[in-house]
Amino acid sequence: MTATVTLLTPPASPAETNARPAAACGPTWTVVASPSLGTIENYLYAVTGISATDAWAVGMYSSTGLQQTLIEHWDGTEWTNVPSPNASGHNVLYGVAALSTDDVWAVGTHRPDLGTFKTLAMHWNGVEWSIVKSPNAAGDSFLYAAAAAGNQVWAIGQSSDAEPFRTLAMRWTGSRWKIVPTPNPYVGSHYLLGAAAVPSGSPRAWAAGNAANAPLILEWNGREWTSATAPGTDQFAPPVG
Repeated sequence: MTATVTLLTPPASPAETNARPAAACGPTWTVVASPSLGTIENYLYAVTGISATDAWAVGMYSSTGLQQTLIEHWDGTEWTNVPSPNASGHNVLYGVAALSTDDVWAVGTHRPDLGTFKTLAMHWNGVEWSIVKSPNAAGDSFLYAAAAAGNQVWAIGQSSDAEPFRTLAMRWTGSRWKIVPTPNPYVGSHYLLGAAAVPSGSPRAWAAGNAANAPLILEWNGREWTSATAPGTDQFAPPVG
């Protein structure tokens, strides 16, 4: 079974179409076939590239209603499925980041016995994927994105033992995952959905999401996470206190 993804561009207006024939506009997106393991659903949520012949995409698939991890690799010619482990219950991978061809991280969540959501982290060592123990905050814990650069590897997301949701970040120390405190500067739920790490210079990273329907940006300055003002925040999200 093969899945494809199509990226669409806005159509030309009738005036533009009648005025002149379509002209070549240089490089374009094309559909590339990718394998689907599931007969019910197949989703890819994140992708990272190391080189033109080495890229990874992660997500989940299901054939029985039980969601399982899905990891695919690009070798420069085609996408192929790579076996990946699963923790108990439902498993979904939402983020992936690479430091090198034999040092790749994927993160997400799993839900044992339809109970509390738990963090999920796994590592590629150049030969196989394996689950690496990761901590959890109180209540439900989700990891939605990963970032890696230099000596930094981050996983970010959200947690909650009740409303509202709170930001969640953890860092790989070289031997284990450790939760690092993050601010929740506004009233209401906070979500971190994307992350990036600076590859050189000072150890700096960014995490982005939303809080109370407003943009949310956090910055790691090498010592702590702080809130960075995003345009439009004051319009939607009142600060705490």
